[in-house]
Amino acid sequence: MTLPSFIIIGAQKCGTTSLYNYAIEHPQILPASMKELHFFNWRSKPGNRKTVEGVDWYLSQFPTIPNGKNLITGEATSDYLVDPHTPQRMFNLLPDVKLIVLLRNPVDRAVSHYHHNRRISKKREILPFRQAIEKEPERLNIEKEKLLSDENYRSLFHRNYSYLERGIYIEQLEKWMSIFPREQFLILKSEDFYARPNVTLREVFEFLGLPNYQVTNKKKDHQLSYQPIDPKIRSNLAEYFQPYNQKLEEYLGRKFNWEMNGNKEQKQHISLSQVKEKLHNYQSELEQIKSKLDSKSISKSRQTFQEVEENVINSFVQSSKIVVENYDADSHPIYAELFWGYKIEKIQEKTSDRNTINISGWALGKNSPVVAIEIVELSSILKKVSVNQLCPDIAKRYPEVPQVKEIGFSIDFQVNKLRPKFNWLIQAVLADETRMPIGCIRTNNTKSLNIRATPLLTEEAIKFLENLLKQKPHAKVLEFGSGGSTIWLSKLTKNLTSIEHDGRWFQQVKNQIQKQKNCHPVDIKLLARPYHTICEKIPEESFDLIIVDGRDRMKCFEASIKLLKPGGILMLDDAQRERYKQAQDLLIDWQFTKTVSKNRHTYWWQKTLQKITNIEPNQSLTNQKQIFHKSEESAVIAGVSMVKDEEDIIYYTLAGNYRQGITKFVVLDHLSSDKTTDEIRRFADDYPEAMVYLIEDRDPLFHKFRKMSAAAEFAHRMWGAEWIFPFDADEVIASLDKPLRNILSQLGPKHFCLGLQHRNYLPRSFYDSSEPNPLKRMTHRKKEDTSLFHSQGYSKVIVRWQLGMEIDQGHHLVKFEGKKLPVTALGKNHGLILRQYRYRSREQIKQKIVNGGKAYEVSQDISQKHGGFWQERYKQYQKEGEKFIDEFYATEINGYSDAIYDPAWV
Repeated sequence: MTLPSFIIIGAQKCGTTSLYNYAIEHPQILPASMKELHFFNWRSKPGNRKTVEGVDWYLSQFPTIPNGKNLITGEATSDYLVDPHTPQRMFNLLPDVKLIVLLRNPVDRAVSHYHHNRRISKKREILPFRQAIEKEPERLNIEKEKLLSDENYRSLFHRNYSYLERGIYIEQLEKWMSIFPREQFLILKSEDFYARPNVTLREVFEFLGLPNYQVTNKKKDHQLSYQPIDPKIRSNLAEYFQPYNQKLEEYLGRKFNWEMNGNKEQKQHISLSQVKEKLHNYQSELEQIKSKLDSKSISKSRQTFQEVEENVINSFVQSSKIVVENYDADSHPIYAELFWGYKIEKIQEKTSDRNTINISGWALGKNSPVVAIEIVELSSILKKVSVNQLCPDIAKRYPEVPQVKEIGFSIDFQVNKLRPKFNWLIQAVLADETRMPIGCIRTNNTKSLNIRATPLLTEEAIKFLENLLKQKPHAKVLEFGSGGSTIWLSKLTKNLTSIEHDGRWFQQVKNQIQKQKNCHPVDIKLLARPYHTICEKIPEESFDLIIVDGRDRMKCFEASIKLLKPGGILMLDDAQRERYKQAQDLLIDWQFTKTVSKNRHTYWWQKTLQKITNIEPNQSLTNQKQIFHKSEESAVIAGVSMVKDEEDIIYYTLAGNYRQGITKFVVLDHLSSDKTTDEIRRFADDYPEAMVYLIEDRDPLFHKFRKMSAAAEFAHRMWGAEWIFPFDADEVIASLDKPLRNILSQLGPKHFCLGLQHRNYLPRSFYDSSEPNPLKRMTHRKKEDTSLFHSQGYSKVIVRWQLGMEIDQGHHLVKFEGKKLPVTALGKNHGLILRQYRYRSREQIKQKIVNGGKAYEVSQDISQKHGGFWQERYKQYQKEGEKFIDEFYATEINGYSDAIYDPAWV
């Protein structure tokens, strides 16, 4: 059977049928038995269907592809995008599938959805459009709750009447991209597809790794004809979707401009007053622009457009000079490595919209073809177009380049919001994802850039660096992102390396350093993005100070960690941004300093002076090197657990951990009075490849620290277990991004103790009580981690075991020779989490409180330091009896109204 290589997952009424039908005309794409298979969103659900299709049925819908044939196949089900359970189901079966998403102006999508329902049957939608929109929350309220709480529920109401909800693309894509890597998505704008299908198809074929193909039959499928909606309703809907669209643009780093574009098919029916309604937020701004454009400035600008002397092209918009500049290809060897040539040849002001300019040119990659051109502001992509135009005259100049065809580009771009003295980069995107600026747009015509005298760091950070480099003038410094900080640092240190990717900025910084007499020479490197890859070529522990600024901050931050010497400083600017918070998880055991001044945030970390292997000068960790270099296949992970009266869950947690790659278990049964041991034996019978060692613990003392450490030592000696996962009967480790074994095998020797981010699952009244598996039944968890070490980003740990280590009573830390091992919290960055199902029923809660309280009554030697929670609850139960259990259970089952739906067992 053949697995699909791609799936078009939505959105509905955005052109998915046409795109799929065009795509399967490609000679290397074979169609499925039908366009929409609906396998992941309802055919595989038992719910309310008489027939449930399995994986074999799904795979049988695709043609068999013989070995060696360069052919692919795929499907297109537009309902997948909006279904909350489809992403995880699909990932479990097809983790590497490529996902294509078409997004249309959500106002137009809603209108088309409504008329689609009316065309099928007026009985399906009996309400006028306005009333249908107003009734949507009432229609979907209960249905949405059922969909979220029951993965097998199929709602026709939700499918038919989700006019507005389907247009909130940001919520849907956030769910998908939390499960699938972003690089597996191709996000397309429907309006671009409608206007230039060949361009979109070329992008699709490139995404699928196929050569371009000219599709001849471009019949539009499911095209409906209907009257435009009331302009006031349209304006209200545009206002409703605006904040969601804005979040979507920020999340994806691209502009859709739906409020400006609207539906092209309906433009001829809209009056001027209706256009003003539709563009209500832009109207006053547009009028201001028009008033500033007089005939003289327009005439002058058109003359200036023809001037290309010194590689500079000028335009005049809003009485401000706009300069579009070519970067000199001879200014640095990096350009000769990447390009045969490039040029921004022409700039024209659009006659229909004088606030928009058209930039055209060509770019010819050398080792990798140029596939797109981007206009970038800081880290945001403002505009991106494909390189898709023929330039035969240019191609003749390069006879040595085989098959030179489409190397030209054309960009329509609004320039009214360009900030004074600020650059927008025009950068080429090569097929290997390398990015290199070939020009820029700016608002002044000066030859120099605005380079600050001091770095854009907090005042505290600047003073700290001055003192540091005064004490260490020969310190080796690495800086990502050149500028004023480069010049400033070059006056303080003799060993500065600076990385930059903007050729014009690079040259200006070099010139400034050469002009100023008190600057030391700087090794400033011009590299294409992503430039964090240079870290792979630099020896480890090479620098005393690393400052991360400029582009791709987080990638540079992660890649440079290994380059820092013990005791060195790693500094991050603009660290308050949400996506940089994961930096704290990477360096949880380093000394951390946070500074804020004038709305600027600068954080830095100091690397610990001692490596973990040097906890004691006289301590030798035997065979450490040998264990570090074990192959992925030979590394053994063992789980150790101490349980009592857990018959309802122990089978499923063992199975859940086994599914994550833990194949060895040592389980101590601590005087269970139920069928816990039978369930452990049942797991061993059902999973014959797992090794389970069951120890009946008759010692009444609840010394988990001693017994669990002994179990870990046992697993390490018996199976050569490198990693030990200590877990309670209600805990399961989860590796979301990649297999657990892969993550552990890629970690360096400094990582001994890994912290697991905690997710606490809750009992809910609407769960299916007939489902015996708590991991499958309990689908909702607390929004926030409230575990003991939540402030440090983790709850429990998994440890690289060495003889002499000791697990603490609650599995929150590990000691070696009496000292706590530093914990590296990798949860957010590597998808390592701990799922806990502590409270599952009223009777189970009572049993847990009684067992916990009695265990610490017997173990008086540790009760003063440990188990305070259970001791207190047990005293309350002894005082209040069953009433306390009822209240405790009611609090758990009815509390936490902000609980998150996050199913684990799919």
